[in-house]
Amino acid sequence: MTPTWVKSILESEIVWFLARLLGTFFYWFAGIGFLLDFESAKGAVTSFGMQPVALIAGLTIFVQLGGSALVIIDRFVWLGAGMLSVFTVLSVVFVHNWWIMEGAMRQQNFITAQEHLTVMGGLLAISILSHIRREWKNGGGY
Repeated sequence: MTPTWVKSILESEIVWFLARLLGTFFYWFAGIGFLLDFESAKGAVTSFGMQPVALIAGLTIFVQLGGSALVIIDRFVWLGAGMLSVFTVLSVVFVHNWWIMEGAMRQQNFITAQEHLTVMGGLLAISILSHIRREWKNGGGY
């Protein structure tokens, strides 16, 4: 049985907001940085050999900020989390592609890829919980 004080924390709207805010921090923080310094965003895209640079940099910012916003405001969370998850998979394939690297770079990017999978699991959990909370509020129960 869950203690009453723990239940209060877990059901708190503030804690639910913080979970969504922190669960997307990785993305919106980078997105804001790239938005404020678009040349840096283009430099990151260029460093990975991607083209067209400005388009990919702009799409990156859009997905990072747009997907995060949907999750944070608790609307279409599945879509925002999906956008961020697709972006994350693509970053593993095109940026953290450890399977073509050697030595320390291989190990570092393998660990980063594992961390990215963990973040995707968190986004999935947030999507599920958002759906369940909405059902509770609408009297659907679970």
